[in-house]
Amino acid sequence: MILDMYTSYEDVRFARTDNLKGLDEHQRLNKRIESAEALLAIIPIGKKFSSIRTEVAGVTVSDYQERGWGYSLQNRANHSNNIQAIADFSRAIELSKLADKEPELRLFEARGACYLYQKMPNQAIEDANSIINISECAEAYLLRGNAHSQIGNYTRAKADVTYAMAIATRIQEKYSAFDLYSK
Repeated sequence: MILDMYTSYEDVRFARTDNLKGLDEHQRLNKRIESAEALLAIIPIGKKFSSIRTEVAGVTVSDYQERGWGYSLQNRANHSNNIQAIADFSRAIELSKLADKEPELRLFEARGACYLYQKMPNQAIEDANSIINISECAEAYLLRGNAHSQIGNYTRAKADVTYAMAIATRIQEKYSAFDLYSK
């Protein structure tokens, strides 16, 4: 049964089935996600099918990420789009872990931005901190600074934005030095 479901999943994944004809890209993306989730739901946890589980989870991360980007970019003011984008980015993060991969930092950044649009600054701070714990980047400090500003903690917001500018300046100086050296 699992191998039959996997074959069905592969057919949907690579658009080798007639029921995908006439669908737009968003609808095909939804079908791929639906098929992957159905397969993941029936694969037992254990060594026998762990490679299939890991593969399906890893591939499906990009589908959730793509759909999340679509929702988050459609209309930032639309509450339901942001909620769907948050759910998709969260599932992509979860599936990354299931696939034994470190989630991409931009997933946390994108989800954090959606949290800000939803006036959920504490969750945005958590996502910014997740990024900062892995890599020091200006975008994460800007995200956290914006979230602190939403809360009304302007001292902390200013500190984060100032630090983000310092990081950006260091990066710019580094690339400027590289440009001079390479000439």
